[in-house]
Amino acid sequence: MEYRRHGCILFKMVLTSPIPKLSITLPTYNGQQYISSAIDNILGQSFSDFELVIVIDGSTDSTEQILGQHTDSRIRVIKKKRNKGLPSALNTGLAASVGEYWCWTSDDNLYMPGALETMVNYLDSHPEANIVSPWIYHVRPDESIMYLSRRDYNCFMCRRHAAVDIGGYRDEFMLVEDADFFTRFRNKYGKIRRIRKPLYKFRDHPSSLSSRQLVQRQLVSVKMHYDLISRGIENGSLKELFYDRLSVSARWKGYQVMDEIVHFAIVKDLPFARRIERKTRFYHTKAGWILARFEVAVLRRIRIGFRSFLENVLDLLSSIMDSTKKLSK
Repeated sequence: MEYRRHGCILFKMVLTSPIPKLSITLPTYNGQQYISSAIDNILGQSFSDFELVIVIDGSTDSTEQILGQHTDSRIRVIKKKRNKGLPSALNTGLAASVGEYWCWTSDDNLYMPGALETMVNYLDSHPEANIVSPWIYHVRPDESIMYLSRRDYNCFMCRRHAAVDIGGYRDEFMLVEDADFFTRFRNKYGKIRRIRKPLYKFRDHPSSLSSRQLVQRQLVSVKMHYDLISRGIENGSLKELFYDRLSVSARWKGYQVMDEIVHFAIVKDLPFARRIERKTRFYHTKAGWILARFEVAVLRRIRIGFRSFLENVLDLLSSIMDSTKKLSK
């Protein structure tokens, strides 16, 4: 028997069975609509040597009662009294996990048949790799396919010790916690390997991210990337970062967030702070708003599309090199 503490939570782990190969964290907050299908989807996977750590993050709906209907011995449930947000829930699940490998999934997303087995086999056969991510399908609420994504990291599996070593997820960067996690992970443990086939269904909801949250995310993103670039963890142009996040905020008329971004630049004494302050004043005008829409709709998509193209080329070259190495052995 082992006791672990995470934050204000003290939970008991009864280690009476062999340690599982894989630990899966499933955070949920008022997820009664899809939680059962998510659990059944995981339990029905061809790979079965796992534990499923479900973290109820202060839910006020019937999630806990629904979980009581699932009696599989691989399931452990941790209940948090108050909703602390996704990064905190993920860290709780990570701290409770004991498997060699670790991954997490949302209560409204689904693994495709054989997904866990494929990712486990990849890490088993590539000891130099610390994290792997497949292609994913973005689907509608009814699971009908919208499009295939080759660049998202909504689904991944990693070596648990590596996730723990980098400190898991950082609460202060909620809304961009995934970008922060992957950047720090890559910096210390190398690139994210790709499985070039779809293994996950990511459910897109029309109201999954409100315009207010989207605007607020620009400010958090600025602070997160500033922290990483300043510490040498990430390469990038701070000037380009600030201008990009300002234009997105202006597109959604997030004037308060724009002012906060400028204030952050001034406080950090960045050399371009006064220039973006002038740009912000222009964005407050109708002409400025039209320009911001153009920048986001056209210029920003061109930059993102070019980066995506380069990433796909590098992934392809990496796969070719891996295949060549296998043939030469």
